[in-house]
Amino acid sequence: MNAVTKDKAGIQSAAMEALSRIIPDSPRMVEAARQGLKAEHWGTRLTAVSILGKLGPKAKESVPDLVKALTDWKFEVRCAAAWTLMKIGHKDDAVVKALKEAQKSESKELRRLATDALEKIKAAQEKSE
Repeated sequence: MNAVTKDKAGIQSAAMEALSRIIPDSPRMVEAARQGLKAEHWGTRLTAVSILGKLGPKAKESVPDLVKALTDWKFEVRCAAAWTLMKIGHKDDAVVKALKEAQKSESKELRRLATDALEKIKAAQEKSE
């Protein structure tokens, strides 16, 4: 990675962080973070996932993007995606399938996060019934 790409990633992450403080609950923040999930640099994707996690259920429309992030090549992004799905607490078949797949990971931490997310989603569903 060259210095320009690395600097661009840092700027993107810093911009998303600043935006999350200016308009934390805005649908525009969710959209900006969703765009950040498509970034080339993993640090930007990690920042985007973390911001969506802070938004919790308000970031529900980002669930398909987060399911995809569970397969990111970077371990930290995968773990953050599992944590964020837990914070959002949205249940659908794709989320459950992706989290069950993450439970098969070689990483103990990712397996734990996926299990925690599935338990929270199940508890939330039982509570709403």
